[in-house]
Amino acid sequence: MGKTSLLEVVHRHAKETGALVLGALASRAERGVPMGVVRQLFGTAHWNLKPRQPERLTKFVDAAARLQVDAEWAGWAEMPRDAAEEAHGVIQELIELGPLVLTVDDVHNADHPSLQCLLYLVRRVAPSRMLLVLAGRMGSGHTMSQLFAEFVRNPACTLIRLAPLSDSAPLLGDGPGAVPSRTMGEAWLREAGGSPLLLHALASDRRGVGQKSQRAGETFRLAVQYLLDQLSEAELETAKALAILGCEATPSRLDRLTRSTSGASASHCTTLEELGLVKEFRYRSSAAAAVALDRMSPTERAAAHRRAARVVHDDGAHASVVARHLIAGGPEGGAWGRDVLRRAAQQELGNGAPHEAISWLRAAEAYPEAVERANVQVELLSAEWELNPAAAHRHLDPLLNEHRRGNLTPHNSVRLVAYLMWHGRPAEAAEILTDLGQRTDEFPMGLRMRLESGLAWFRHVYPLDSDAWYRPDEDVSERHRAAALHDPTLAPSVSAMAMLLHRQPHHALERQLLQFPRRSHTARAVLAAASAALDLQRGQYTLALAGVDQALSLIPPDAWGITVGVPLAAKILSCTALGDGDGAAACAQLPVPDAMFETLPGAHYLYARGTHHLQEGRRHAGLGDLYACRDLLAHWRVDLSDLIPWRSALAAVDRKPGRSREGGDVPAPKPSARSTTASITEAERRVATLAMHGSTNREIAVHLHLTVSTVEQHLTRVYRKLGISGRLDLSAALRM
Repeated sequence: MGKTSLLEVVHRHAKETGALVLGALASRAERGVPMGVVRQLFGTAHWNLKPRQPERLTKFVDAAARLQVDAEWAGWAEMPRDAAEEAHGVIQELIELGPLVLTVDDVHNADHPSLQCLLYLVRRVAPSRMLLVLAGRMGSGHTMSQLFAEFVRNPACTLIRLAPLSDSAPLLGDGPGAVPSRTMGEAWLREAGGSPLLLHALASDRRGVGQKSQRAGETFRLAVQYLLDQLSEAELETAKALAILGCEATPSRLDRLTRSTSGASASHCTTLEELGLVKEFRYRSSAAAAVALDRMSPTERAAAHRRAARVVHDDGAHASVVARHLIAGGPEGGAWGRDVLRRAAQQELGNGAPHEAISWLRAAEAYPEAVERANVQVELLSAEWELNPAAAHRHLDPLLNEHRRGNLTPHNSVRLVAYLMWHGRPAEAAEILTDLGQRTDEFPMGLRMRLESGLAWFRHVYPLDSDAWYRPDEDVSERHRAAALHDPTLAPSVSAMAMLLHRQPHHALERQLLQFPRRSHTARAVLAAASAALDLQRGQYTLALAGVDQALSLIPPDAWGITVGVPLAAKILSCTALGDGDGAAACAQLPVPDAMFETLPGAHYLYARGTHHLQEGRRHAGLGDLYACRDLLAHWRVDLSDLIPWRSALAAVDRKPGRSREGGDVPAPKPSARSTTASITEAERRVATLAMHGSTNREIAVHLHLTVSTVEQHLTRVYRKLGISGRLDLSAALRM
């Protein structure tokens, strides 16, 4: 039961016994009205007792209505004694008519003269037939403290402290303000902090919209508004500060945010906890915190968030905590504010939350310094690339110009290289690498590792443009593994793709894939494509197809840039091996960037498309793609015969004349499986069996103590004898 409910019980019982009941409700809005509460009390008697009211009462009510008090009265220590004595005399006359009950609700909001008058009456209540019941909050000013102290001192008075509700059972029922079940009642009780007012408000709201609703409604918000109206100005400021700080609130931070004396905010929070709004410096309900925030104008709220950013920053809070306040409050603090936002963005990217990082970086762009804004835009490019590489394309030209002006840090220039390469712009990427390569001696070790990683990525994707840097014996996996430690955005994807394109052993690539977390859409898509290519080499075509579909669903084909050749090649080859010619054809018809055909992904794609054309009887188209693939690899001086077995595919093509769908030659009928498998030698069978299970030519050579060239020759003869185009068909052919 709350204090108001208790007064209602007193009223009802007193009236049943025939007592005269006079009641008043103090309001914070009427604190400036002198004698307002006393006038309420005696005004009730004035109207209820006509025509038998004492003449003294009439005179007192008229005098109180005419009473004028200037602004200095708010600081009075005492009420004029004759006015208090007159009020007491009126009460004595009323008592002669019968038992008298006086009640005042929210007495802590009473005007100062009325409080002095009530204090005078409390001291003289013992010998009379009068019951005086005052309901309010303790600790609300000097006069209130005097009033409650008198209740403690006077043996005729009793001070009753109402504890929060601890059990919702008494409130169970079917009425509009009742709690429908004990389980729901306990949950609501925790949210209401034991406040009957808030609990009934929750019950009323949630019965209106359905008992399963988890949102507080308008009745609850109005109840919170009423409680906030009962607070002093200092207490209300603390309530607002709690809503601003949220879960980062501490007594010290509240004191600094509200510019209060030390310990004042903790005292105010005790009051808020007694009202059921707060527990351990946290609002029990987000709806209550929202009501407190609504008490602030947009300008006031923004200023509070800026001060809060400084407060939590000075305490060494996590960058994302400070950033949330900077976002809400706007640019603050010059360089430190921008740096906090950038640091928070990097942390969010490392945690796999690019959406948050983009918000922080867009806020950092609002800071005025042009040079730093350019570097922020590189970081924004990285964050947007994590979600959709196509959306990041708009940044490339402006940032390339910023590099040429010298406004980018070397670290961000290296970052830009990877995005230029991704989008098929090797000339601009080479320009930056050349610029940076002339300054490597002045770079720290970490930056040199990033630069080496960029060079390696360039060499193994754009061999034609890499003559100045090409190193055929380079261990690309080690370089990219080191780079991943320094750049948490692009490095995992680059590393996986580079390893795939550079003839890495299956077990090494698989181990590397497992080490990288599947964070953003782009990183997960690239890693899915690399895994699919690995499954393809093992002959697990269904798994490979599923991996490619996952990769292309995460980011669309037009966002892959030049790397689209890898997933498309894997899908074309998987569909071809599974006999799905329509699926392979649909994939081969997707548009691809022209720049892709200058890259290793383009060579993968040409081999896959050529194999598909040959399978469908399009001899000229198939041979054209395979010869183009051969010429590219030869021009680049790159040997990837185990990943792109173009030699085997060409060797398997029967060159006897015939007519194809295109009007050209077609292969002759394939010999029977029994005759061809019987002609395979034991050495060839051992090589073919290992190839069928996914081993690369280099792994086969190591296992059988052969040279790679011998392995290739064995496989070429096996393909010719079986009448197949490559290792994709080995599994079915050898088992026949």
